[in-house]
Amino acid sequence: MIGHNLEEFKREETDFVIALAGASDKVESLAHQVTVTGDERSILSVQGLNVTDDRDLPAVRGVTFDVAAGEILGVAGVDGNGQREMVEAVTGQRQIAEGRVMINGEDATGWSVRDVIDHDVAVITDDRHGEGLILDFNLERNAVLKLFSREPFSRRKLLRFDAIRSFTSQLVEGFHIKTPNTQVEAGKLSGGNQQKLVLARELSQAPVLIVANKPTRGLDIGAAAYVHQKLAEERERGAAILLISADLDELFVLSDRLMVMYNGQSMGVMPITGSQSGEGQPDDGGTRQKTRTGQAGRRALV
Repeated sequence: MIGHNLEEFKREETDFVIALAGASDKVESLAHQVTVTGDERSILSVQGLNVTDDRDLPAVRGVTFDVAAGEILGVAGVDGNGQREMVEAVTGQRQIAEGRVMINGEDATGWSVRDVIDHDVAVITDDRHGEGLILDFNLERNAVLKLFSREPFSRRKLLRFDAIRSFTSQLVEGFHIKTPNTQVEAGKLSGGNQQKLVLARELSQAPVLIVANKPTRGLDIGAAAYVHQKLAEERERGAAILLISADLDELFVLSDRLMVMYNGQSMGVMPITGSQSGEGQPDDGGTRQKTRTGQAGRRALV
């Protein structure tokens, strides 16, 4: 795990792996070791979240956590433990049965997808083909999928193609997207370049909150490293990032704190720091416990 001492996290990672495997005795111990913290401004606050799945069965059960500005909260867990439903609820794609979601100080519990977009929330999906892009559309149309109604891309309900083309060219150059031109269909790009296009669009508006659901799924090492770099840069800019992944190495490299989900519940939140005091002590989802040593270790990643 780049940027961290493997021995330093041996015990913590073992605990998380046991929790992920569903060993109920260890899961219970993690859940009962939490302590309350909260010194920094919360951008995303989720309180007592309950969500049902497509069969109307409980998928998320009483989940509570916060993500602060300039923090990455990692969410670990085997697929199917409520992560997808939680993401959809937070981003306005799924109805919330019970609980509360606050985004940047506003009650977002009943927000639609458009409301979420209009409040500067970026969503990096794990399904770039089905959700992130329209593969038959060219790069220009994909670049403004969420933005076409805003100036300078439209005026008086008419699209301004010169502005769209210029914007897309800037994204291609800034994110090193390999393409002969911006008129190419997104489906003809490699998987890595498709994900770069999704990243470029989502990060172009300097979002206050980024929800990244398995953002490196299906990518090669180089493309995955690029995604990691961009997420780290966004954290340094001050964005709050909720990172869901099944890759523990990825989570330990990037996260400031780590939450395990099992059977739709949060099993506790563990700070990942390089400090000598308080290492490995879980908290209840409050704001991060970061040290200068921990920051330096992560900066080595990028």
